[in-house]
Amino acid sequence: GYFNLGYWSHPKDLSKESKKKWLDDVRHRIRPAYDMAKKKGIFHKAYLYGCDEIRSNYFGNIKWALTQLKREFPGVPISTTAYDRGFGVGTPLSQMDWFTPTTDMYDKDFGRIGQSRAGGHQVWWYIACGQQAPRANLFVEGQPVEARQLMGAQTVKYRPDGFLYYQVS
Repeated sequence: GYFNLGYWSHPKDLSKESKKKWLDDVRHRIRPAYDMAKKKGIFHKAYLYGCDEIRSNYFGNIKWALTQLKREFPGVPISTTAYDRGFGVGTPLSQMDWFTPTTDMYDKDFGRIGQSRAGGHQVWWYIACGQQAPRANLFVEGQPVEARQLMGAQTVKYRPDGFLYYQVS
């Protein structure tokens, strides 16, 4: 499967100082993993994930960050769970490679996914605390059949490009 080179977020504001601090931090944290993935021949499975569940009021900051990431780390797909209900079609996040809504939002916005894919994006999905029946989850508190539904019938029905699993613990 794919692996994340490192989490990224957006600068807190677009002042010169904040942007410099953000860029220095990203370079320091992600550059070693980027270079190592290339050296080890596994670069083709790498991606960058960031801006977890960020709302649209920060899309300008994310757009700026995306431009920097594309320049600093060429060839790496960039993914987010930011709440872009247009999946990059006519939105400030059109440079994003992969959008990853929760399974319930994937269902609600299903009509927009084809347009996003036609624009060159992938649309994955993921689970989190908010998904409840009829949307499957993998929490131990849920019904055991939910894992089979999620990776079986629901995946066949909705055809996500990938599944983001945020933590194994």
